[in-house]
Amino acid sequence: LGGQRNNLIKVGASYFQKDRTFNEDKVDYERYNVSTDIGASEFSGDVDNYLAEDNIGIVFDTTVNNQNYYILGVHPSLASELRNSYEGYERVMGAYALVNYHFSPKLEVSMGLRGESSDIYIEPSRVDAWAGPIDTSTYEPVLLTEVEIAKAYLLPSVNVKYVLAQDKTNLRFAFSKTIARPNMREMAPFVSFDFLGGGFRYIGSTEPLQITEVYNYDLRFETYPKPGELFAVSAFYKDFRNPIVKRFRTVQSSREITWKNIEKGELYGLEIELRKNLGFLGRFASHFDLGTNLSLIESRVKLDPNEMEAIKDEPDAKEYRPFQGQSPYLFNFLLAYRQDNIGLNANLNFNIFGPRLDIVGITAVPDVYEQSFPILNFNISKEINKLITIGFNASNLLDSSIKKVQTYKGQDFIVNSFKPGRTYGLSVNLNFR
Repeated sequence: LGGQRNNLIKVGASYFQKDRTFNEDKVDYERYNVSTDIGASEFSGDVDNYLAEDNIGIVFDTTVNNQNYYILGVHPSLASELRNSYEGYERVMGAYALVNYHFSPKLEVSMGLRGESSDIYIEPSRVDAWAGPIDTSTYEPVLLTEVEIAKAYLLPSVNVKYVLAQDKTNLRFAFSKTIARPNMREMAPFVSFDFLGGGFRYIGSTEPLQITEVYNYDLRFETYPKPGELFAVSAFYKDFRNPIVKRFRTVQSSREITWKNIEKGELYGLEIELRKNLGFLGRFASHFDLGTNLSLIESRVKLDPNEMEAIKDEPDAKEYRPFQGQSPYLFNFLLAYRQDNIGLNANLNFNIFGPRLDIVGITAVPDVYEQSFPILNFNISKEINKLITIGFNASNLLDSSIKKVQTYKGQDFIVNSFKPGRTYGLSVNLNFR
């Protein structure tokens, strides 16, 4: 293109299809609430006691007036909710064109346009309809026989690279528009129970969800002092239209969570990245590489009018909250050792993130935040010969806890807390070349 070998035009097309049949059958282990001296009549938090052998099956029998009476202990009972089963599909068709052009030895520009059509469809398979949003004229739920999102988008992108020093230092700018589609579970208005995540009931959105549009802007300075080394500073900004958030459903049902579109969200920040060989410390250190990056991020989402009305008299009331799932900082550190002549590779990596919003609150119900915790992992592999490589890995060496809390009047209340524990692994790989 244009008489230069590095200039090019690319065109392409894609098609993605996912079909789903989801059926849920629920079994409750229950016991008739009859007081006896045998076993446990009610579940009190002790699983071993509740499912003890003397609390299962017939746990008590007696005879009254020549009639035999039996008390049934813990037994399975089918408790399926028919609305919790559905069928659906997701179909995404796309086509793109890309032009990469060198305006000069220093300036390279890539411009692209992608057209994408999304169709996401679900319907109940065991009931005729789901209960949807409340009709304000009748105060009765609208019956939904199906839920569908079908929309097409044009997604442009521009990437500009300007060479400040040949093969060493560049300045880059990028813009792109992307989309984020809701998944079928978020769209299906049925109830599921989260056994491990705090005992919440998740209810799919009873209001039609929209696809999120994201406008991305990035500016990056990068320099490569030596092969394999890097120093880079990046600034970025993201503008979200109709982002989907996970939030409490109503004030009265503070254990129920649903998904909802909000009008707008934005985040911006700065990232510093470094990769450096440690050979300047001595010959032995030349086998070590250090890598680290730090991101500082500010994000915000404007509260809706109802929330603002509820907190307007609070002295520290704010119009914005952080973007869901976004930490104010991210830090990663990697120390790697590599000696190719003996086939040995090892690395120690550490990462930590700042507290991040997990569940959006509603009026008097506080937000739920996942607290910060550090992760330290170790990996090592050794090539025994050209065929066999053995490896060992250890994860979460600090045995960090995962904790989610709500804060009310300066006091933290634990919503969910657990330790995933340390994990260790051994591997043997066969390399057929």
